[in-house]
Amino acid sequence: MDCIARSVLTLAMSVGVLAGMVHAQPSTEPSDSATLYHKVLPGDTLWGISETYFGESSSWPLLQDINAVDEPRHLQPGQMIDLGEVDPFPVTVAHLSGEAWLIREGEADPLVHGQTIHNGDTLETGGNAFVTLMMNDASRVVLPSKSRVTLASDDENGLSVQLLEGEVESLVPKRRLPRQRFEVTTPLGVIGVRGTHFRVNHTPSRSLGSVLEGRINSSTQGSASARLVDAGQGVLIDAQGGQNVVDLLEAPQRLDIVSQRKDLLLELASVDGAASYRVQLSQDPGFLTISREAYVADDELRLVDVDEGFYHVRASALDEQGLEGRYLTRIIYHRPTQVMARELDGDSWSFDWASSPDVQYRLQLSADPAHRHELVAVQTDESGPVRLNRLPAGTLYWKLESWREDDDVEPTRLLDSGSVNVDPR
Repeated sequence: MDCIARSVLTLAMSVGVLAGMVHAQPSTEPSDSATLYHKVLPGDTLWGISETYFGESSSWPLLQDINAVDEPRHLQPGQMIDLGEVDPFPVTVAHLSGEAWLIREGEADPLVHGQTIHNGDTLETGGNAFVTLMMNDASRVVLPSKSRVTLASDDENGLSVQLLEGEVESLVPKRRLPRQRFEVTTPLGVIGVRGTHFRVNHTPSRSLGSVLEGRINSSTQGSASARLVDAGQGVLIDAQGGQNVVDLLEAPQRLDIVSQRKDLLLELASVDGAASYRVQLSQDPGFLTISREAYVADDELRLVDVDEGFYHVRASALDEQGLEGRYLTRIIYHRPTQVMARELDGDSWSFDWASSPDVQYRLQLSADPAHRHELVAVQTDESGPVRLNRLPAGTLYWKLESWREDDDVEPTRLLDSGSVNVDPR
């Protein structure tokens, strides 16, 4: 545990003033209290003020309630808008897949969708479980499998995510309140911040951080100095406090996905320097509702028993140190491939299946189950039905494969197979 404590990676994001486009310009008046104000300029609306200070226009009803504003579209120039003290708590469980637990005052209870999480609570996810938390200030935190975190708010209404085990990914609005702060202290984690997207991983001998967007400050526990790490870079921190900044691996340039019965077969274009790969499935483009993930040592993997539907797919490569690189995303519709073989008349059969875009198919019919004695083969880039006539009597064996002419290693992949009994004419 001492080794872990010495190499805990502390990441902090302090939010400053950004140039407003057509939104309200920050005009915060000095104050000795924790409350901040915006001085209304001509053309300001509560939507624009919310976007300017909280990074999302959806917080405008909070400003309307605090300031008792009747018409949020028409504000009086010079009016002082109380921005309030935005506390990230309470936190709500917005998504839950699998088993997870809430630990409060030493007691562990099953986590429930829609449950409220309070300052100081600890959450733990089981195997193949994913949880998304929605903060009161519109921040979001995603916990994948086998993770454990404690959430806390500091005296300035900032958020501290204490990652005790596993991984975390966070999306935090681009705040322009100078006193707000988002800080992660973790021995192992994946953290994302809106405007800054970064991941963290920890082993007993080192901590690893990779920056995909924006920048981070990284420092070891107890150190007053910090290293600035920009997008496209990663930082390696050893147990003695040394830090080394390196370039991240590029994202895979290609991701081929084929439905095989209820499974998904994924093949990535190899990335130079990659030691392994990571793939995630989510219901949304922000990967707040992750349902599946897998790590593989090569560039091919199978996700078994995947339900039919639309999925966002995210794939990345990890180097020999375990530093995760940039990612490639795709949206797919997974339709389990299942061939329907139907007898039309004595020696004619129809073979039908649902096709996927950019996939060619090869239907083969043979006299033996090993398909050594091929009778007929049909290639098409569309779904069935394919009608085969004047078939010989007896038991015949069929298989459907995906087919790629440009794949020299594995031009075909088995999608479905079976047999039919053809009656004598």
